[in-house]
Amino acid sequence: MNARIPYCTKIRYGISGAPILTEDEMDGSHAPGISVAPTLIELVYSTARDGKPASVAASVTGDWTRFGERADGQMTVHFKNGPDGWPAWLAEEARLHDPNVAPANQVADFTAADLVAALRGAGAERDKIEAQARATYRATLYRELADQQTQLAIADDLDRHSSMATARRQLVKELRRMATEARPADMVGQSSNASAHYRRDDGLEG
Repeated sequence: MNARIPYCTKIRYGISGAPILTEDEMDGSHAPGISVAPTLIELVYSTARDGKPASVAASVTGDWTRFGERADGQMTVHFKNGPDGWPAWLAEEARLHDPNVAPANQVADFTAADLVAALRGAGAERDKIEAQARATYRATLYRELADQQTQLAIADDLDRHSSMATARRQLVKELRRMATEARPADMVGQSSNASAHYRRDDGLEG
């Protein structure tokens, strides 16, 4: 069986509003007076292997100027062995997206009490959903039974079994009432057309 060992995690995303990289923040391999306005960041988080420690590298691509004059095209600036020593904003980007580090503020702010409250809230929501599902099932069942009895009442009329047809229509009326009462609270009153539809179908009113 093949063994697959991940060597790195790469994240690439567009960015706007980041501080402009100045000549003194770059590694000196560019011509004097160069600055770059970032539009794209690529972060590569390499795992520790072969005796080498884990590391992070960054590539920042953006529109560039020289001595304040806008130049054509874009330029890419590379940073290695960070994030210490990088421009502060870029170091923060690297720490923010590090797949091996959970954001400290999220860990610190989420207490045991928060966890208990979240679990209770989830349980209450689950109970509510289950109750609504049961109510919806009952309402649907009553409506289907009412539809069935309506069709049987029509058949009784055709066969001149008027007393049976009358009894079935009384049962339909009761089933419609039960279906209405069984509906979940958040469905009651959603549509006035629904009750009108029931009245037309059960044959009780014109």
